[in-house]
Amino acid sequence: DNCVIKNIKITDGNKTFKFKEKVQLFDLDQFKKMFDKTGFNLVSNYGDYDMRTYCKDSNRLILAVKKK
Repeated sequence: DNCVIKNIKITDGNKTFKFKEKVQLFDLDQFKKMFDKTGFNLVSNYGDYDMRTYCKDSNRLILAVKKK
């Protein structure tokens, strides 16, 4: 399955909203293959919003891509 399921609860005043989010997980190589098949090139990747270098322990995988 290789996915993450999050149960999200938001309270706004006296209203409560509940959501379930299911996110498919991909590694960097899988993204590269998808980009190649769809006409994109990977320009750079980052491990967080401060644009630090991505590594396997990074909190995020942020990708910058460009159409071929």
